[in-house]
Amino acid sequence: MLDAVVLALLWLTVVLRTPSLVRGPAPRAVWLVFLGLALAKTIVFAPVTEVITSVSERPDLITLIHHLLGVVCAVAVLRFVTLVTGMDDVRPRAPRQVRITGLVVAVVLTLLFGVSDEGIEVDLDVLLASPTMSAPTVLYWLVLEVYLGGALAVATLLFWRTANRSTARLLRIGLRLIALGTLLNTGYAVVKIVFILVHAAGKALPLRSAAGVLDIVLTLVPTLIVVGGALPGSALAWRIVRAHRTIAALSPLWRLMRSLFPDIVLPYRQDRRWPLVDHGELRLLLYRRIIEIRDGILQLGNFVPAGAGEDALRFVRAAGAAEADESALAEACRIELGVRRMRAGEPAGAGRDEPVGGGASIEEESEWLSRVSRAAAHSPLPARFAEWWEREHLHPATPVHGG
Repeated sequence: MLDAVVLALLWLTVVLRTPSLVRGPAPRAVWLVFLGLALAKTIVFAPVTEVITSVSERPDLITLIHHLLGVVCAVAVLRFVTLVTGMDDVRPRAPRQVRITGLVVAVVLTLLFGVSDEGIEVDLDVLLASPTMSAPTVLYWLVLEVYLGGALAVATLLFWRTANRSTARLLRIGLRLIALGTLLNTGYAVVKIVFILVHAAGKALPLRSAAGVLDIVLTLVPTLIVVGGALPGSALAWRIVRAHRTIAALSPLWRLMRSLFPDIVLPYRQDRRWPLVDHGELRLLLYRRIIEIRDGILQLGNFVPAGAGEDALRFVRAAGAAEADESALAEACRIELGVRRMRAGEPAGAGRDEPVGGGASIEEESEWLSRVSRAAAHSPLPARFAEWWEREHLHPATPVHGG
């Protein structure tokens, strides 16, 4: 059950990180790590293993594929850490060396797999339970574990250093969890090397006492890496969700201003392939919506008589509105009055009443305009205010004189 959950989390992470393929080499390297892990966990999933085994006629082919995916993950991890730590600037040949080393290891493993008569067993307890191992099998495991252990040790050190320099809390925690996962995997590789060498020398091994601990380590490693990689992504996902919510909250007011003043709509060219899940693209869209709404409100101000904003504020206070909602409701009342006068054909420039409230940052501004938009779309007070203002100022009651 736990393996199925980890597998599902891995593929979910791969899907969620797919938009990062267009963001540069470092996000692509992270995506490749999770893709390699997801594929590696998938092929050892019992139903998938049965299909591959029945087609290949070599049960240990799963082992080779699994290990080659491990090499791909190691290359991707090392590529990522060289990028985020700036090692490329210090050692320009490092990326090429990482790729060449990974390719050489993959070729050597494939050759040793081909000449091994006994086959390559992935389970450590089964592997070490055999009386002897052939030289190609011993070499296969030593090449694999030395390479993976060395790559993971370097990755652990660099992940931890990067985490210490990170100012984002979730990113720092996530990198430390990934470093812990790679450290445990490094320890597993070291233990496996020792066990293989001891077994090759004909010595007895404490398999029963070690098997349970090693199984726990193998389960913890992908879990820690998945959770660590998901933490920074969860913060980004939450920012994306909030951006969508803010854009949706602004939509009624934005549609109103766009219908009144079509010329406020800014030219826009979409450069991203994933606008719905790209935070930078969403933030740009939010900027545009705020600018367009503000432009519309400024133009609408030409139809709002001077002093109407103060009248609106007194009106909403008299209506018993909550203090926190007063300014947004007053602005919605002022907008409603301007819309009615504009649609009634009143000439522009009859008066100008500057907008009330606002924000010093995009977050404050979007929150303020969202409250105005909700008030304009859902509160009955703006319509009541406009009707009241017109009665008081345009159609005042005529006193009746007795005679």
